[in-house]
Amino acid sequence: MIPQSAKDNMKALELEYCPVAVKYCFNKPEGYEYFDMSGKPICTMTKYVQDTGKTFYVETAQEGCMAKFDLGAVEIEPFSQSGNVGFFHGIYRQQAGNARMYYDLEFLKKGTVNYILFGPATEVDFDPDLVLFVAPTAKADIIMRASHFVTGDFYESRSTPVLGCHWLYNYPYTSGKVNFVITGMHMGMKRAGCYPAGLHVISIPFQQLQNFFVGLEEMEPDILALKINEDEYAKKVVDRYYGLFGPAHDKEFAMDPKDRGRNV
Repeated sequence: MIPQSAKDNMKALELEYCPVAVKYCFNKPEGYEYFDMSGKPICTMTKYVQDTGKTFYVETAQEGCMAKFDLGAVEIEPFSQSGNVGFFHGIYRQQAGNARMYYDLEFLKKGTVNYILFGPATEVDFDPDLVLFVAPTAKADIIMRASHFVTGDFYESRSTPVLGCHWLYNYPYTSGKVNFVITGMHMGMKRAGCYPAGLHVISIPFQQLQNFFVGLEEMEPDILALKINEDEYAKKVVDRYYGLFGPAHDKEFAMDPKDRGRNV
């Protein structure tokens, strides 16, 4: 379950688009509304949550783009794997450029994700496999810093011009890594018309959620060093620690362990 404190901290971000919780299910989830997504891409389901605030489940095999293949609900046909789709759309110079992607990417095991549960992350009563955020750069900065605040992992953005759903709904889930893409750069999402160009879509997998919740709880949303001329409290903090910066380079300099924290 998402702790109430984490839900409150996500609400405090005041995002235009609410964060969306995603749960993969082998069996039909009981106690939730069914939504017939026949022919609709998976990215429109995320937007539907944000538009309606509803929690619901869909049948993966009914997805109308590439996610039904990527999530293993339907066997992908050879024509797509040949690379001809991307070639005919003019995305790749030759079919081989598109085809190599299918040798590098691994789809989820066939028949393991038969249903997908969606809902607002600040409201759901289930344990999500992924939480997706759609945010402008200023808010995405806070989300990304919070997601790496505990681990110190590198930021990562992996994607391809086609099969964009893989990098939000598959790759983070299987790799355990936070990943983000930019709207306006991926064919399926552009065709769906869910969001304006230039927004960050960040996918945080279950392996990293607890670290992310800690980051939201403990991290200063604004980097204090960037506020030195705006806030006297920030100036006090920066002066305190920068004052130790020079002597701390001397290995003989004794530093009180409590000064290794940021509490004032």
